[in-house]
Amino acid sequence: MQQLRDKEAQKYFDSLPSRNQDIVLILENIQYAKNVANIFRSAESAGVKRIYLTGISQKPPFGKGLRKVSRGSEKRVDYGYAKDTLEILPKLKEENYHIMAIEVTDEHIFHSDLKRYLGE
Repeated sequence: MQQLRDKEAQKYFDSLPSRNQDIVLILENIQYAKNVANIFRSAESAGVKRIYLTGISQKPPFGKGLRKVSRGSEKRVDYGYAKDTLEILPKLKEENYHIMAIEVTDEHIFHSDLKRYLGE
């Protein structure tokens, strides 16, 4: 398998069918800056529209080491910051986003079962 780069990657993403809803992430109190940088990189690959950082989550601009991890995706993914997640949720609800919280617990719901829980 060959890794897609630059124009090849952009061509691939442009060829994908468009979503009928955008994806917005809220990163709440992500303790390690390296994790935030990794999420930015993954979010860019997944076509995430915007990332909101809250609480203690590290905000760009990233230092040299973290820019290497993020591969500069913080320059291409729109982001904002709020002290508390509750500042963001009403706005997203008003914009008709479905709100889902993701956390690792012993009472989790598999992502494959989400449609049943969302009534879709």
